[in-house]
Amino acid sequence: MGAKSRTKGYAGEVEAAHLFEEVGSTVQRLQRNRNDAADLLIDHWLYVDVKRGERPKYSEWTRQVVKVTPDGATPAIMHRVNHGQWWIWLPAQDFAERLT
Repeated sequence: MGAKSRTKGYAGEVEAAHLFEEVGSTVQRLQRNRNDAADLLIDHWLYVDVKRGERPKYSEWTRQVVKVTPDGATPAIMHRVNHGQWWIWLPAQDFAERLT
C-alpha cells in the first residue's frame, strides 16, 4: 500500500470517528497497521472497518471484519466514495436487535 493510500485511509478513519463523536458516541480508535483488528470500536459494541474507495468490495471486506470481530461485538463496514456520504454495512439481525 502506497503512502497516498495510507494517508487517505487514515483521513477516512478520523472523519468516520468524528461523525460518531459529534453525536456523543464513545469511539475507540484501534491499533493501526494490524491485519487482525478493525479501525474503530463504537459504543463498545460496533466493530467498524473504515473504507474509502470508488469500487466497494463488500464481500471481501465483510469476510475480513467478521474474521477479526471479538465475541459480543457487531462487525461493520463503514464506506464512502470520494465526495460521497458515509454508509454502514452490518448484519441485519444485529441492526434489528438494536432497534428494540
